[in-house]
Amino acid sequence: MHPSVRHAIEDCLANANHTGKTVSSADINELQSKLTVPLPEWYVEIMSAYPLAGLSLNYPLYEAKGDDDGYCRIKIATVKDIYSESVECYPGLAITELGYAFLAIDPTGGGDSYFMKVAEGDNPSVYQVYHDVSDIGTEIEAMGMVKIANSLSEFFGKARA
Repeated sequence: MHPSVRHAIEDCLANANHTGKTVSSADINELQSKLTVPLPEWYVEIMSAYPLAGLSLNYPLYEAKGDDDGYCRIKIATVKDIYSESVECYPGLAITELGYAFLAIDPTGGGDSYFMKVAEGDNPSVYQVYHDVSDIGTEIEAMGMVKIANSLSEFFGKARA
């Protein structure tokens, strides 16, 4: 795991009112056996070392205006979420093969979830990916996502738990 990711997660959790759950080795192994593209080792380490699965975060997605601080709720994925969004649902089904891994859900039900470009290494960019753009990975990459953080460490550094 990248040292700056470790530091950002630990800082985020230190200021949290609540936490999620760590993921057991058995659950990770079962998930890995079901995925068409396995998760990178550093992502597995993050999910098993820190109580992130199911953690609700507030993240600054918009510019603050008046009483609105620009933060939106995001829920870090559970094992079940990662499987579903990677193997059963679009856009994940289309972009997993392009080097993306599922990170978090939009708990409002809007369907515009969050993925990391794990092909970039152990501190990848984070994107909000729109659910209704296409079922073709390259089209989703071109027209259906917006970068919300230049790195995973930036994502956890800006998030409030």
